[in-house]
Amino acid sequence: MYRQLKGSLKEAIQYHKGKKKLQTCELVIPDPPKILKPKDIVKLRISLSVSQSIFSDILNVSVKTVQAWEAGRRQPAQSALRLLEIIKNHPEYLFQKSA
Repeated sequence: MYRQLKGSLKEAIQYHKGKKKLQTCELVIPDPPKILKPKDIVKLRISLSVSQSIFSDILNVSVKTVQAWEAGRRQPAQSALRLLEIIKNHPEYLFQKSA
């Protein structure tokens, strides 16, 4: 820890003296995820060929939460909507083949 801190301090001093340039990159912040209708959540789950129980395990929520989303009694939180968006666009991220 001390070595990393000392190294960072040396880099900051070199930058201040003009001997080192900062490395930067531009990040694109995505728009907030779209609200999903209950039928869209059902459609996504079915496209993955998983039960509500397995889907809840994947999302780390309770089965009752998935049931409430699919019945329209509750709306997924923004963080859950982002995860659902990722799953919809990249379902291959979910399932890894066992060795």
